[in-house]
Amino acid sequence: MSGRLRVPAATLVRAGRASAALPATRFELSEAGWADLAERLLTDPIAASGLWSDGEQVHVLLLESPDAPLIASGPVEAKRFLALSPMRPLLTVPERMVRDLWGIEAMGARDLRPWLDHGMWTQSAPLASRPGPVAWPPEPPEFLWTEEDERAGAMALPIGPVQPLLQGPGQLRVAVCGERVRRLEMLLGSSHRGVALRLHGAGPVEAGLLVGRIDATRCVAYEAAFAQAVESAFGWSVDGPTRGLRSAMVALERIANRLRASGDVACRDRLLEACAAAFGHRLMRGAIGPGGWARRPDERALEHLPAALSLLEPSLARTDRPAEDPLETKRDLAIVRRGLSGLLPFVPATPALPAGVREGLGSAETLFGPLWVWVRFENGTVTAWHAVDPALARVHALEQAAPGTALDVLLAEIARLGLSVAGADQ
Repeated sequence: MSGRLRVPAATLVRAGRASAALPATRFELSEAGWADLAERLLTDPIAASGLWSDGEQVHVLLLESPDAPLIASGPVEAKRFLALSPMRPLLTVPERMVRDLWGIEAMGARDLRPWLDHGMWTQSAPLASRPGPVAWPPEPPEFLWTEEDERAGAMALPIGPVQPLLQGPGQLRVAVCGERVRRLEMLLGSSHRGVALRLHGAGPVEAGLLVGRIDATRCVAYEAAFAQAVESAFGWSVDGPTRGLRSAMVALERIANRLRASGDVACRDRLLEACAAAFGHRLMRGAIGPGGWARRPDERALEHLPAALSLLEPSLARTDRPAEDPLETKRDLAIVRRGLSGLLPFVPATPALPAGVREGLGSAETLFGPLWVWVRFENGTVTAWHAVDPALARVHALEQAAPGTALDVLLAEIARLGLSVAGADQ
C-alpha cells in the first residue's frame, strides 16, 4: 500500500477541495482521490452510512464519530462512478437506488439489480436530465438463486409485497433448508413517492411540511433533522430552549414507537393524546419549522405534560416487553423532562432567505439509529436533497444475520422490529 493510502480515510477526504456551499463538512475529490478513498475503505474503521447523487456528483456520508459527519463527493463520468459497495456492503442498496433514479451506474458494484424501479414507472431514470423510455411488459423482480441452493435442496419462500412483517409493502425471498434459513433477500421500493422531485423548487417552510409526511412513525425526526439542515445552510441560530424542546419531541416519538412495537396500544394512545394537546397533532407533526416553530406549542399543555408522563411512567418502565429497552426509555424520559424545563417564546419559522447556493446537514436520533438529512438550496429554493434513513441499515443487518437462523425465529424478529419502509423508499 502506498504511503498516501496509509493515512486515515478522513484525511484523504479533507485533502479534496472544500465545497463552497458546505465548506467544513463536504469535500470534492478528483477521480483519483475517489479511487484512493475506495481502496482506503477496505481497512479504515470510519463508518460509511449512506450514498446518493445529485446527477453531477456522487456523495458518501462518512462518520468519524456519531456526531462528526464528513461528506466525500466524487465525479460522475459518462454516467458512471467507481463503486464503494465492494468495500462497504451497506452501500449496495444506495448504489442501486442511484442507478434507478439517475441512470448512473456504479462500476464494480456488488449488485446492479433494480431496487426502486419495479418496471411500473412512466420513464426510467426520472431524475436524470434526459429520462429514458421504459420497457414493457415489466420484468418480475430478480432474486438470487444459485447451483449451491439447488444442491442443498433449498426451497424459495416468497413473502409480500403485502405482508404483516413490515410497516409498509416489501418483498422478502427466503431460501430455506428444512427449518433453517439459507439466505434472506429483501426488496423494498413499492412505497417510493418521488420525494426528491416533489421537493425541487420548494422553499424551506413548504419543504419542511412535506418532509414531515414522509414516514408517520418518524414525523418529528424528519422535521427536526430537516430544520437543522436548513438552519445550517442559512446560518440561522436557534436558542437552547428550542433545541431542548425539539430533542424532547424526538424522544417522545421514540417512546411512542417502542410502545407501538410492544403492542401497548392503550399506553401509547394516552401518550399521543398528551402530545396532541401540547403540539397540536397526535404525531407532533407540523410543529417544528426551519428557524424555530411552524406552529406554536401550547405552553399550558406543555406545563401539564410532565404530570401526564409521571402517570404513564409505571407502564413505561416495565421490563417484560421484548421490544423495549427500559434503560433507553428512562434515558428518553430524562431528555423529555430536560426539554420541558422552560417555557419557550414563539420564534417565526420564516427568517430572510440568503441568495446563492447553500447546503446544510442535520440529524435526529430515531428508534433504529440516526437519521441524516442533506439539502441544497439555490436562491432560497430546494435544488437537491437526500435522507440517509436508518431503515436501510436495518435491512442490511437482517440479511447478514439471517443465514443459519430458524425460519420462525427470523420472521418473528422481523415482525418485532416493526420496521417502517416509508423513509427508506422516500
